[in-house]
Amino acid sequence: MAYKLILPRPYQTLTHIWNVSDRVGDLAVCKNNPTDVDLVALLIGAYIFKVVETKHMHPDCKTPFLVNGKMDINIAYWIRVVNRTHHNRRLKFDDEGIISRAKRATYGTGTWSIVGLNLAIKKHHPDLYERFPHHAQCPPALKQELLDKTSP
Repeated sequence: MAYKLILPRPYQTLTHIWNVSDRVGDLAVCKNNPTDVDLVALLIGAYIFKVVETKHMHPDCKTPFLVNGKMDINIAYWIRVVNRTHHNRRLKFDDEGIISRAKRATYGTGTWSIVGLNLAIKKHHPDLYERFPHHAQCPPALKQELLDKTSP
């Protein structure tokens, strides 16, 4: 069940993040709650199509994500791309396929991948970041959770 996490202290330009309630990915430990999967699909879709330079990408890589609450191979692939990019390729292989719930902006010396996605979207498209629940592709269940559920 996706939600809005209010950060205790602003992190760079973020005062909140759009967060997942549990792990999303293609590994057995991932619960893949439907609204969490939809949030990740929309965040990564916005990241790819709005932030990443896509002129050298094969057209099949630019296929929009299905926002249907189900983990698929396309979302799993892009989770790995986002994690490798965000963590500068320092991840262990079995950690690459997961977007985890952020408890705050940072942990130890790192930041959560979902925080990196939120930060990239806010930097390049602040209106999309602020109005994310009103995203044109946001399913009603996800919109309701993002608008209703806030955690300090």
